[in-house]
Amino acid sequence: MLKSLKDFLSKPFPMIELPKIRWKMSIYFGFFVFLFLYIFQPFGIYGEGVDVLIVSAGFGLVTLIIMLINHYLYPVLIPNYFNPDKWTIFRALVINFWFLFSISVGNYFFDLLFIPDQTHNYNLLEYFGITAAVGIFPSIILTFYMERKFTKEHDEMATDLNLVIEHRKTFKKTKELIFEGSGNDENLKIKPKDLVMVKSDGNYCDFLFLENQSSGTKTIRIPIKKVEEITQNEGKIMRVHRSFIINIDHISHISGNARNLTIHLTTNNIEVPISRSYEREVTNAIRHNG
Repeated sequence: MLKSLKDFLSKPFPMIELPKIRWKMSIYFGFFVFLFLYIFQPFGIYGEGVDVLIVSAGFGLVTLIIMLINHYLYPVLIPNYFNPDKWTIFRALVINFWFLFSISVGNYFFDLLFIPDQTHNYNLLEYFGITAAVGIFPSIILTFYMERKFTKEHDEMATDLNLVIEHRKTFKKTKELIFEGSGNDENLKIKPKDLVMVKSDGNYCDFLFLENQSSGTKTIRIPIKKVEEITQNEGKIMRVHRSFIINIDHISHISGNARNLTIHLTTNNIEVPISRSYEREVTNAIRHNG
């Protein structure tokens, strides 16, 4: 049972990366807190003479501010933890727990500083209990629901794309691509059909290609943005991730999980994640150029 729980918590999970989604979630959650407190006035948190509307709005505003701080500050402070390619259900639940704790701290100090005449005074631990009671179960349920929803969507998408890949057409004959690095002997001239993948590592790119019916590699000091510019007119060579460019003719198959779609290349059994920001562009390219 413990192993099953561990496996479940280790499942991939989508991380919220788009700023507009972070803003929307923060606003929705802040409004939910305001509306819930204003309508139900739970836990006896309002004493006599307290303006319920203003205080409820204050708690909602504090929640909104804390949510925005969490969404934008911590990914900058601890970027390795907030790696979207390593985001799991466990990490999502930990962050949800932290959100609830930090919101309870914010609301505690809001109570302490701006509601001095309140007849019911709660300590910080009690405020966390109140916040958790309001938010913990919706957070857990929403996490489980999103995992199932996105897993199903990506499984269906992968099945559809794999049918296209099985009947793909061969790469049209085009002129060679030339990649020029900034160092000595860092040039690569290659036919588009032979380029398998490009992986970015800082200011360098690792090229994987076919050479005399076997795979070859070469590292060139060139930014991936420049590689993307050179290959932009090749419909089957495209960027699928901030660190990867692939040739869709070398896709073996595609699999999916809640976090993203994953490309499996025919060469060296390499797996390449498709970022959610590139997902629509990549899947459309496979369908129309497959």
